[in-house]
Amino acid sequence: MTMPSNSLLNIRLPCGRGVDDELAMRACSEAAAEVGLTLGARTPTSLVFLPGAKVTRSLLRCMAPGLAQALEPATRAGAGVAAELLSRGGDGLAISIMSPKEASGEAFVSALRARLQRAKFEVATPTGAEAASQDQ
Repeated sequence: MTMPSNSLLNIRLPCGRGVDDELAMRACSEAAAEVGLTLGARTPTSLVFLPGAKVTRSLLRCMAPGLAQALEPATRAGAGVAAELLSRGGDGLAISIMSPKEASGEAFVSALRARLQRAKFEVATPTGAEAASQDQ
């Protein structure tokens, strides 16, 4: 069953010039971790994050299957976040985000927006080693 479009969050965030695929994907992963989402699937240009399932639960599930199942919280269908890298030609990359309109989706967008702002600043500001080589 699909969700009505008015209950979906569908946002495109520009990454800024100089932000490459690797930096954008890392920003997505870090933003997801910040709001309690974990990686469910990954392709070269997209990520799907799901609530809940932590590595410790996976280990517990392996070592004590009955106990792990009893401790796991029920996860709702449609509570994840999908992020896809889009090329904007000469303007760099953008990240398309689809998520239900709920706290976890909004929190992910806010965290990602902040991380992309920092990434744009880091790309625009040379590090100490780069600055020293430019001075010579």
